[in-house]
Amino acid sequence: KTVLVKMLCDLHGYITLRRLTTRDLYFAVGRNHRFLEFEEKRREWRRGMYVQMKLLSRLCEDMKDFGLPTNEASRLNQYHSLMLRDVEEVMNIKDYRTPQGIRSFTRVYVVLIWTMFGSYYAWVAQETGSLAFAVCLATTSSLALVGLIKVSMTMEDPFESVGVDDVRTSRDLAEVIFAIKDDSIEDSLKLLANDTDLSLDQIPEVHPPTPTYFLRSQSA
Repeated sequence: KTVLVKMLCDLHGYITLRRLTTRDLYFAVGRNHRFLEFEEKRREWRRGMYVQMKLLSRLCEDMKDFGLPTNEASRLNQYHSLMLRDVEEVMNIKDYRTPQGIRSFTRVYVVLIWTMFGSYYAWVAQETGSLAFAVCLATTSSLALVGLIKVSMTMEDPFESVGVDDVRTSRDLAEVIFAIKDDSIEDSLKLLANDTDLSLDQIPEVHPPTPTYFLRSQSA
């Protein structure tokens, strides 16, 4: 239980850490100190997850010494491999970034495109005889393009838990810890906050129902 909970806390800290490629962090005064601080935390949590996976493998070998059948040990090792694969996929999603050059070009392009299309909207107003229609067309096109770009930038980090479409990692991982440790959901949230250097007000207050599989295990 301790190994699994520690690994989940490390995973939570890793995926909720600020993006290292944000402009305010990368170009701000004193960025080197802040960048190294975040990078050190990121490296520590990543290393912690691999250490916990290694401990799980060792525990499996110890169980073999105490009579665990070889086929069951092989199945456990297979599950460990699948879990490690899924954890690395989550970390890759967290680390993926659109190149900064493309993002900068997009911001400049949004500003300049309307100067190039101004003559087109003037032609539309002249051909249709309606200035209001041309203005509405220009406004709608601008809002649609800016909105799509804003959505794509927001989804750069789906684990921030600040947007509508973000993944609520604190809630989901707290449910798993709740099922593993037989603690209350509030204690699980506090554990995530303490082990990842987050304040409790950064973790949303949730009261999820007890997982069905956990109820079945208790009744058994």
